[in-house]
Amino acid sequence: MYEKVAYIRSILADQGFLPKPTSGDDPTISRALQKARDAHSKAVAETNRLRSDVDQVSKKLSADYGPEDIFLAIKGECISLNTGEYTYEVCIMEKVTQKSNKNNADTNLGCVCFLLSLM
Repeated sequence: MYEKVAYIRSILADQGFLPKPTSGDDPTISRALQKARDAHSKAVAETNRLRSDVDQVSKKLSADYGPEDIFLAIKGECISLNTGEYTYEVCIMEKVTQKSNKNNADTNLGCVCFLLSLM
């Protein structure tokens, strides 16, 4: 009887349904279990990516882009002005930076969100 059980166990282990017997204390997991864990990890990663995408879209939709969302069309558009020593870059409804023309060092000057207060 023991030999039949051992034989069936070896077949199941060869097919990946049961862990293969090991000589040490380090147990192995079956191929089916490893596949399930890999699939779960991929599903969790994809779920997190999709949640992040939804959060970004929700944030964008809840922002105030002025009357009738007039500034949405130009959001993120950048305008640069070289004044000799510095180049200033204004990205609409995003950031303002000052870049040194000598060493290319960037300085963050803040956000261009004041356009909405002018409306």
